[in-house]
Amino acid sequence: MAQFTALIAELEASSDPGEVFDTLMCLRDDVRDEQDRLGTLNDCMTQAEEQIKIKEEHVNVMEAEANDG
Repeated sequence: MAQFTALIAELEASSDPGEVFDTLMCLRDDVRDEQDRLGTLNDCMTQAEEQIKIKEEHVNVMEAEANDG
């Protein structure tokens, strides 16, 4: 948060509107990149959870078969 506050202070002190615009566009791109990475991470976690459930079901089936035999 302190870095964000410092960035705002720098932008307010800047006399070059082009620099302010470029900085804000870069910040926007950084936020989008982070959101994309989080989305990818969430997808990976969802896939891992699904694979864990499948393996747990297989273990349950194998245990049930072992108990029947």
